[in-house]
Amino acid sequence: MEHSLRSGPSSRQEPAIWDEISRIAESYKSELQIAKSQEESIDKRMVEVFQQSAETRQSQVRLRELETAANTYRGIYETFLSRFTQSVQQQSFPSTEARVISFATPGWRSSPKTTLTLVLACLCGLGLGITAAFAREQMSRQIHTRAQLESLLRTSCLAVIPSFASRLPTLRKKGTTKETEAFRKISEVAPFSATAEAFRYIKVAIDLNPTGGKVIGIVSALPGEGKTTIAATLAAFIAKGGARTLLIDGDLRNPSVSNTLGYTNMPGLFDLVANKSSVHDLLIHDLKYKFDFLPSSTRIKPANSSDILNSPAVKQMLKSAANDYDYILVDLPPVLPIVDVKAAAHLFDAFILVVEWGSTSTDDVLRAIAASNTLSERLIGAVLNKADLTLMRRFEGYSDREYNYYSNEAVSVEK
Repeated sequence: MEHSLRSGPSSRQEPAIWDEISRIAESYKSELQIAKSQEESIDKRMVEVFQQSAETRQSQVRLRELETAANTYRGIYETFLSRFTQSVQQQSFPSTEARVISFATPGWRSSPKTTLTLVLACLCGLGLGITAAFAREQMSRQIHTRAQLESLLRTSCLAVIPSFASRLPTLRKKGTTKETEAFRKISEVAPFSATAEAFRYIKVAIDLNPTGGKVIGIVSALPGEGKTTIAATLAAFIAKGGARTLLIDGDLRNPSVSNTLGYTNMPGLFDLVANKSSVHDLLIHDLKYKFDFLPSSTRIKPANSSDILNSPAVKQMLKSAANDYDYILVDLPPVLPIVDVKAAAHLFDAFILVVEWGSTSTDDVLRAIAASNTLSERLIGAVLNKADLTLMRRFEGYSDREYNYYSNEAVSVEK
């Protein structure tokens, strides 16, 4: 009984021991396989190293052969050079590296080729000139054509007035100005000329104004663009046709119309507001040009000119004048330097913008129109003033047939 109890536990432990031994044997077997695979990898690497070493030894052998050959060739070259130097020194005549290939032919040269050079220079100059012309045209901000002005303002170019400035300096009479001379020259043009027809076109544009208003403001973006001359000349052309016309000098800072017509030191618009004078006492009937004129004082330059233009007295005067006249033209100050036009724009039924050809920039015109919404809304057109018609025809590319129509007044009358 005791023997059976003792042998029982040992018999149950033997399989576990064998299993543990088997597991240890398997682990050693896997380690053996890993060691064998590492050994094989090391063998392959050693073989590759031996092959690379053999190739390196072959390359070193080839390098030594090339170095030996190079030394040999260097020695041959040095020997040849020394012998050549000795032979040159032994010669009695000097030796040069140049030699004659062929003798020059008299009367003919191979370089430079004058004709080809001139042709290439002309082509290059022409190309540069055309490129510079296009670049200058694209960079130019001045207005030179009707289409350019109409595209900018999105309204009609009513007329193109040529420049009447004298090329040669002339002696002016005392008291006359450039505006006076320009007004005299324009007002004396032939009745069937292109200039006279241009002013008739402006009158027709005023007549066709949808608002039907009679009070027209003549403005410009900058001073010196000729709005005074245009206003006075337009009043003279309209009055010649028998229409009742009133011209008002609304530029209180610089009363150019009063100076142009010769009515200096006369009471006018300022006295209407400041002294409450009667408008009938201030009006002047110009016997030569057949229109009534309300001047502006040339002695006083009020700082509050915008308040004067926007005063109730001026409003009442314009309202009553609309019942007595067919056309009321007001020469207003330039838009950009002072605020008068912006302040009194609501008093006028329509505006005409005068733009100086080749001088006023597109930026100035746009700024002037943007200064007042009333001005932009009531603008019936623009006048391109002081134009050089010869250059303008080149810019526009028009034929001369339109201009030749006015060159012969006899033919125009017969037609």
